[in-house]
Amino acid sequence: MIVSDEYLLGVFREIVGLRARWKCEFPGCPMFGKDLNPHHYFSRDNHSVRYNPDNGLWLCTPHHNGDLLSAHKSPDQFISIIILYEVRTQEWLDDLIIRKNQIVPFNNGFRCDWKEKLQEMRLAA
Repeated sequence: MIVSDEYLLGVFREIVGLRARWKCEFPGCPMFGKDLNPHHYFSRDNHSVRYNPDNGLWLCTPHHNGDLLSAHKSPDQFISIIILYEVRTQEWLDDLIIRKNQIVPFNNGFRCDWKEKLQEMRLAA
């Protein structure tokens, strides 16, 4: 069975939102809802962490890519704030760096494995 990239990114989005209880994860931001954005901390072009919800943050548009302190416009300041306010930890970042540097086969077998993992994570979220 072929597992589509679109399907996996959709489940990634759902899990990231569920884990954040649909609230923007930037400290102090009151925005919430299913229309917010899942942000890949390390680019989704990085196949090693493309579907991994641990690589995701649920953000409103200003904190995703619009504001001066947004994840896209000021990534270093953004992650410093996320860690300072304990939204994520330094250990989370260190672990994610290790994962993103792994070489993986980006093929249907890889996507099938992630489909199973994401289905389990969805149930646990």
